[in-house]
Amino acid sequence: RFQINKLVAIEYNKLVSESENRLGFGGFRNAPVAIGGTSYTPPNPLDLNSCWDELIARCQELEDNPLEQSLLLYAEMARNQFFGDGNKRTALLMMNGNLIQNGLCPITITKSHEVEYRTALIGYYESPEQHRIQFFDFLKQEQQTMLKRWGYESQDLCI
Repeated sequence: RFQINKLVAIEYNKLVSESENRLGFGGFRNAPVAIGGTSYTPPNPLDLNSCWDELIARCQELEDNPLEQSLLLYAEMARNQFFGDGNKRTALLMMNGNLIQNGLCPITITKSHEVEYRTALIGYYESPEQHRIQFFDFLKQEQQTMLKRWGYESQDLCI
């Protein structure tokens, strides 16, 4: 059974970044990182545990809405850059694990929408409150694209 917790996130990150992550492999990063294409600076490594605890508390508040919970999980894991590398891949696995656990369709970000994705994500990095709706709507649209590709009309029919 999938669970939103730190140990699962760390295990997923180990899988996706084994040969890339040099900043605290097997745990949260131990050095500052920068993100290309934005002026946003992720939290200091010393603050990551409290950032994680805040994220978990926010996710628990959304237990009755697993779609919004999953989108928040993805957005904040990507924004906080908990790991030395593989953050968006780890966040995607966590988001989709939660979606599937709750009987919802996973989200795939297609190559053809990469520019739109990066624009929405960077907007969220730099100003999460101002760009939250735009970024979440983009992710929901990607989910709807997958549902249509699989021949479903709505989320309710996915799993």
